[in-house]
Amino acid sequence: MKRIILLFFISAMLSLQAMAQEVAYSNHTIAKGETLSGLAKKYSTTVGDIMRLNGMHADSKLMIGQKIKIPQAGKSVPNTTAAAPVKSVTETAPKTVANTSPATAGIHIVKKGETLYSIGKKYGVSIEKLKLWNNIQKDNIEVGEVLAVDAKAIAEAQVEREAQQKQAVAPGNTEKAVVEDAGSAGPKAVVVPAAAEKAATDKKTATNAVAAPEIDIDTKNEVPGKQLSAAADGSDNFFSKDFSTLKTAGELKTIAGPSGIFKTASGWDDKKFYILMNDAPTGSVVKVKSASGNIIYAKVLWPIDDIKANEGLTFRISDAAASALGIGDQKFGLIVQYH
Repeated sequence: MKRIILLFFISAMLSLQAMAQEVAYSNHTIAKGETLSGLAKKYSTTVGDIMRLNGMHADSKLMIGQKIKIPQAGKSVPNTTAAAPVKSVTETAPKTVANTSPATAGIHIVKKGETLYSIGKKYGVSIEKLKLWNNIQKDNIEVGEVLAVDAKAIAEAQVEREAQQKQAVAPGNTEKAVVEDAGSAGPKAVVVPAAAEKAATDKKTATNAVAAPEIDIDTKNEVPGKQLSAAADGSDNFFSKDFSTLKTAGELKTIAGPSGIFKTASGWDDKKFYILMNDAPTGSVVKVKSASGNIIYAKVLWPIDDIKANEGLTFRISDAAASALGIGDQKFGLIVQYH
């Protein structure tokens, strides 16, 4: 039995090696400051394909002077998950990499004139999912920004962003970075997208980011079918204490307007309520009052998107929040107070 298993393993290894060898490649010698992301862009390939061709994994590290294989531009490398690990790269790579070509790798680099709406339409995903997968708090995006357009590519997109950060010469200098190419006479300046500075800022404020739940925009604005038992004054809400302990020099600001609903699993058991709105800062806690006088306290996930489904709306609240407010009508107004 052991002999059969051993033969099967050897056969699998030889088969995977043969598949990898079928991919045309060139050799590259690692120079100081080089990263997988930079090499992928230089040779018009992907981080995942370089890793697969060289049998790399999440713990692999690049070493100066190391020789690695670079797949031919536009050629995808089979997912050789059984390949032996190679200890050798200067960045953390995803533990699992999609077996895809560069055109469908699940990552998109923002180009001039593109918006979340146009990118979402191109890849058939919603704006809400793009924001969730990429921890985007606002509606605007920048040229050169790295976006995951598939849930399976979130880790790889993060690797790309971290590589951009490493290439920045210094905080505030996002125009050029210096790397050394193997065989070159000296350092060579390469353009680094302005998104590198944004990525660095996002990383510093990551601990303050909202832990966004999965949401689904309710285009029909359906009232929840079940009723949530909650205190009419919102005193038992998860975020109520956060609102009451806020200390500001200014007075509360009040805004009123029509609201819609989004569906999410959050709030039904823990009374964590969420809201989408443009006026209050993302991550802040607001006080929400319905026409019936019921109150809830909700955390702002992000601004309400300028899409057709949100036309005429000032807010969107979670279905659990609507239930706690006793909302029974598809068209309803809210009064929101915030610091």
